Amino acid sequence: FYNYKQLSIQQGFPAAVTTLYDNGDGSIWIGTALGLYRFNGVSVQRCPDAHPEQRSTLYVNDIVGDYQGRIWELVIDGVGYCTEENDTVRLLTLNGQPVKATALKAEKEELWIATADTLLVYDTHLSLKRTLVFSDRHEFLYDVTDYDPRHYLVRTGRKQLWLLDKESGRLLPPPFRPTEGVHHLYADSQGCFWIS
Repeated sequence: FYNYKQLSIQQGFPAAVTTLYDNGDGSIWIGTALGLYRFNGVSVQRCPDAHPEQRSTLYVNDIVGDYQGRIWELVIDGVGYCTEENDTVRLLTLNGQPVKATALKAEKEELWIATADTLLVYDTHLSLKRTLVFSDRHEFLYDVTDYDPRHYLVRTGRKQLWLLDKESGRLLPPPFRPTEGVHHLYADSQGCFWIS
């Protein structure tokens, strides 16, 4: 038998859920069309946005957690983050502007942020470590995972898989099939890639 609890709008649960994230400490982070929420096992709380005037929408497309306990949200107008101690969402900026991204991934001691034509790699202190400009500027990345020491495995907006050379930014065909019609890319803890 399974134990379950139904949450509704009456308990503060948001109406339009877009994504969920479990950070393993008992909290479920909830992305919605109205921003980021956290369910702590008892109640649902909205995470206030520190800069609502800089955003035209609060629609959360994705949520990831990093190794420092930060929770990252992907919103069209910019990447935001908060912590367990301070759940106010702050925008990540680069050169004074919000970082607008198509994909987020926390990997080892790095945070990877794919923008329209660049992969930004940040370290644990949110310092920009590396910038990799894509050689094919007509592709948007929607999933990024480490493949080998020289390449990332990426899923593009055209639902294709490619290897992204970590030095040159060139997109290269991967050594396996299928590479088209890919909706999801997942790397498990055993080093296996799951593609659907």
